Amino acid sequence: MCILPIQMWRRYCEFKMAYHGAVALLYQGMQAEEQQKMGERVAYYQAAVDMLKEASKLAKNLDQQELIGESLTFSHDVMGGKLTAAQKENEFVYHEKVPAATTLPEVKGASLVKGIPFSVTDPEVAGQDIFIKLVPMEAHQASSMYSEEKAKLLRRIGSAIQEKNEELESYLASMQLDTLTLETGSENLPQELIECCADLSASNGVQKLTDIMAKISSFYHDINASLKEITRLIEEEEEKEKSPCHDGKASPEHDRGRAQARGQQISRGSSECPGQ
Repeated sequence: MCILPIQMWRRYCEFKMAYHGAVALLYQGMQAEEQQKMGERVAYYQAAVDMLKEASKLAKNLDQQELIGESLTFSHDVMGGKLTAAQKENEFVYHEKVPAATTLPEVKGASLVKGIPFSVTDPEVAGQDIFIKLVPMEAHQASSMYSEEKAKLLRRIGSAIQEKNEELESYLASMQLDTLTLETGSENLPQELIECCADLSASNGVQKLTDIMAKISSFYHDINASLKEITRLIEEEEEKEKSPCHDGKASPEHDRGRAQARGQQISRGSSECPGQ
């Protein structure tokens, strides 16, 4: 049967994965032996032998069978000898528990090269910025000046706020408000006031008070109109007395009589006021 190159390449990759996995487990067992972990050493050696058997199965139908067979035979002798010696020493000397292969730590690759960090904007690495002329230098300067002025304003306002806060704290401390004990008594109204309100509501005093206030307002308007009329009559009399053609016979006496009559009318209206 003809095997295609892609299939042969896949077989080689699977064989190498299994073979190199067995070698890695072998070295893990040797490291466990150096750390005096004899139980783990036996488990690693056993896992290496099992992985090597899987590699032997995958090596069938590959090219260069003689070279691959010699490598597998040598590796099997080495791993088998290590496993046999480790099992005997653990059974007769160390008596440590052999963990299962699934519980062993996973073999991870080691970083043999450490990268040198660099900045992508470093001119020595990336060269001159290709967008250096995209933004004018005046814009950069204006932005820098704006940032500086903004920082100055923030510092000035912040310092003013801090000063006022300190003044407020010192003033509150001088007032000693913490030492005051506020009265938290009952907020109910006095009983005497409640009784007065109840009596006023029961006797319909509000309506009576409203009627009295309306009458007082009516009397106020009448009296005010009468006073204006008296004032007008007195002014007319004074004008007539000052006038050169004033004959002084009947008119002033007549006007005085009218004023007196109006005053008596006002007096009678005041005596009828409900507040008297």
